[in-house]
Amino acid sequence: MKKFLTIMAVILVTACSTKLMLPGEGKELVQSEAARSGQEVFMESCNRCHPAGNAGLGPSIINKPIPGFLIKMQVRNGYGAMPSFDKEHLSDEELNNIVKYIKEI
Repeated sequence: MKKFLTIMAVILVTACSTKLMLPGEGKELVQSEAARSGQEVFMESCNRCHPAGNAGLGPSIINKPIPGFLIKMQVRNGYGAMPSFDKEHLSDEELNNIVKYIKEI
């Protein structure tokens, strides 16, 4: 009986969970113009290690409530295997748009 209840609980939790949607899948995920611009820069600079914001070479960045200022700090300073991106590679506006994109997806 205990095994049956455990299985039912797992099925219930799984059935009620939401699937992460990838960009371009289902409805349009990016609404603002700034986020659309951020998506373009993200695809050029970040997507290789964080494919569609999910885990790849780097960790997933879309399933954690990371404040924007921490994302910016991580991008500017790097950490561990993540390289730093200075203002010559990513302008402040581009970085702000990347953060908006991450928050919208």
